[in-house]
Amino acid sequence: MNKLLVLKERYPKMSESTFNTFVDADDTPTKKYLSYYLKVWTSKKGSVFTSNKLIERVKQFDELLPYIKNKDIYSSEYERYINLEKIVLKAIQDKEEKTFVREENAKVLYEDNDTLFLMPLTYKGSLKYGSNTKWCVASMYNSAYFTSYTKKGYLCYLIDKTNTKISTTNKVAFFMENNFNGNEMLHHIQMWNDNDVQINFKKAVLDGWDQNLLVKLVTIFRIHCTEHTNFVIMKKSIDSTIKSLEKLNFDELYQNIETIEKYKKGDYTEEKEIINKFVNNIKKLII
Repeated sequence: MNKLLVLKERYPKMSESTFNTFVDADDTPTKKYLSYYLKVWTSKKGSVFTSNKLIERVKQFDELLPYIKNKDIYSSEYERYINLEKIVLKAIQDKEEKTFVREENAKVLYEDNDTLFLMPLTYKGSLKYGSNTKWCVASMYNSAYFTSYTKKGYLCYLIDKTNTKISTTNKVAFFMENNFNGNEMLHHIQMWNDNDVQINFKKAVLDGWDQNLLVKLVTIFRIHCTEHTNFVIMKKSIDSTIKSLEKLNFDELYQNIETIEKYKKGDYTEEKEIINKFVNNIKKLII
């Protein structure tokens, strides 16, 4: 008997639309996950999850098999959706850990044996270095917060490698808004502890961070922000100048000057020297 007919008879209370949703979701040649979908969906027992979420987790399970110890999804370990989700999320972390390249995902501003102070460059980097915190910018389920914060300012993470600080301040997030007005050395810096509670410099010191080190790191942070702002301002200036240069038509300019001189309507020797000087300066920049 056809496999789909057998499964339909096994789960007679399941609506046809839901059944077809899971059939369409299983794109394996033998529909090897279909029975699992149906079994878990019909035995929710108070668990809260959608069909789309179940489908997503099963697809992730299949993709992450090299990072999962128990590869038999029909084993008792995966009877409950919550267990499947837990193992899939752990596999995602394991994969990230094994494939993570720090230089591509974070810029280290300071590091010693006990301390790491860095700027996450990617959402992936934010997830890694913001792990075990309640920061929205390090939420595994939503990258929008990280994108929003890094667009409007500068984000840095201070991490205690020894994990010995008091009152959930083993990790501290630094944030400074950027209006590109050149006042980064004076802008207010916001700080949050592991629990996403805003703290100040004094609180960080009371919780175990060395005052002199914090002063040093804040200075490093401000200098980096200043340098980046200067870079952005200069880049905008360069881009604006390039756009202006692209509008110049030197062929037409030279042709017009030659035509005017041909009819002896004026002497443009000085103008030619100015143009040649300008062109030579451009060549120097290119070289």
